[in-house]
Amino acid sequence: MYSIDSSFCCVESKKGNLWMRSEWIFQQTIGRMKHQKMHRRKTIVLFISFLLVLLLFFQSERVKIIERTFILEGPTGRSQLYNSCFVPYWNQVTTDDVTHSDEFRKWAATGFGGNNNLIDGESRLLSAFVYPEDISIITTAMHTFGKQATCRYYDCNRIEIHSARFESRVWPLAVISCPRRFGAEFVSVSFGNEEEIETSREPIPLINRVYESEIHTVVEEPIHELSVCVGPLYGNESKWLEIIEYVEHYRLLGTSFFYFTLFNMNEYDRKIIDDYERLGIAESTKYVTEYLRLGWMSHLIQTHECHYRSKFHSKWVVNMDIDERLIYTGPFNLRHYLRSMPSNIGEVSFTTNRVLKTEENPSKYVSESQLLSELMFIKYNKTTEISWYNLKGIIRPEMVALLFYHWSFFQFEGVKVMSVPKRIGHVRHYRNIDTAALNGNWMENYDGKLRITRLASSFEKKLITAVRRKVKYVYDQRGIRCEEIPEWLSSRYKRELLECKFRYE
Repeated sequence: MYSIDSSFCCVESKKGNLWMRSEWIFQQTIGRMKHQKMHRRKTIVLFISFLLVLLLFFQSERVKIIERTFILEGPTGRSQLYNSCFVPYWNQVTTDDVTHSDEFRKWAATGFGGNNNLIDGESRLLSAFVYPEDISIITTAMHTFGKQATCRYYDCNRIEIHSARFESRVWPLAVISCPRRFGAEFVSVSFGNEEEIETSREPIPLINRVYESEIHTVVEEPIHELSVCVGPLYGNESKWLEIIEYVEHYRLLGTSFFYFTLFNMNEYDRKIIDDYERLGIAESTKYVTEYLRLGWMSHLIQTHECHYRSKFHSKWVVNMDIDERLIYTGPFNLRHYLRSMPSNIGEVSFTTNRVLKTEENPSKYVSESQLLSELMFIKYNKTTEISWYNLKGIIRPEMVALLFYHWSFFQFEGVKVMSVPKRIGHVRHYRNIDTAALNGNWMENYDGKLRITRLASSFEKKLITAVRRKVKYVYDQRGIRCEEIPEWLSSRYKRELLECKFRYE
């Protein structure tokens, strides 16, 4: 018995030891599993935290770096999603420097191309244009000439494009030239060490002057063959009739587009500008300034703004004030003559004569008989001799760097200027003798003789017809008759407010 019990005890003891070891192993395993689980939890928490930090970083960078918010137009015209701003094919361009930068620096070093007029004027952004290789920004102040200027670029959401700024200078006059940036739709400038908050200028839209064919190549020929840069419109004299005569005169010469600059203009005169814009044959720049009155030197702002506005948009541009009419007396027509010019001709200059203008233009249209009696080209015909004293030109904008009122000063390398013989054409300048106006005393200093000259008879007839048609369409409007107004309306308001007349009053 003893031996059997002893063996049994030993077996029981071994079983107990095995159970205790299994329990210990099980507990160790459970402990390791809990530890591993806690470790995995920590790892997951750390990984998620890292992802959140990374996402926050990219979110903050997305606000700064605008190239990450584009929808790109592909060569086939289909779009590839790449965040939010749609960028057409022509605007997927970045350039390193400004075209003709070496020539600009050389000319700017001479100090020529600036003006100290309007010395305390605020430098406001007037307009900006994007060309195949660069951008031009025009401001309203002349005193910034020669200053360091920083070009700043913005996307479709007006968020500044990161690392895109470019250091430039103001030349000529109030123009800043900048290279292009991928996806830029708005631009602004800052001068010198200006503080961002105090002197920030809200960005203005880029006006497109890059035109493409269907295969996404830049079109070399501008949209318009011959256009007109109209001198600035300001002052107290009514200009509605003068504008119509001017536009219809140049349309008969073959021009297809007009660039207006409006400093100040009454509502009645503005109606005719609006109508030409409605037809798509004109566009206007509205000049906003803090000055109550502008001197004649502000003309330079218009000259340069229109020069850059017409660049790559028109092949040839007639630069004439509202009282100046080009007279072409050569073979065929003006456009045919310009087509005969050698490719290196950047300007053709015409002689001028003056036509004595003694009265102000009518303030409003009254009747057809009044209109015919007030047409400037019929009413005023006492003229001076044709002379080279004041030249006026037709310009190739992309071939000329700097303009004066009457002609260009700097042309790019290889470009020539040609003088047009008197037998081919001249400028007919209607000058008044108002002593309060600029050079209004010109007759006191003129020692020549006046003679009667008129436009060619066939041209006059065409011009009369065109002016009459336009005036009647825009201004010959009958008043509202009181009988046409509903009774409930006429009984509710005073007659003076309704501005009506009864048929048989």
